[in-house]
Amino acid sequence: LPAESAFTVGLLSAAADLLRRSPADVAPQLPLSAEVAEALTAGAGPLGELLSLVHAYEASDLPALITPPQPTTATGHFP
Repeated sequence: LPAESAFTVGLLSAAADLLRRSPADVAPQLPLSAEVAEALTAGAGPLGELLSLVHAYEASDLPALITPPQPTTATGHFP
């Protein structure tokens, strides 16, 4: 994962929380790469998975941290 993209996803997720808005509402208003936008709007791709793990860590959700991600489509893509 590109460190810059991971940082951007985390920063925008936290900024959206501070603004009491959904990251999915904020992302379309910004010039973001497709990977960053998908992570913020749909929790998709490796960046979305990383963001989900961070949220689980912040919530002390141990089962979510130790459960491997499962494919969500017939093609075997991960969220």
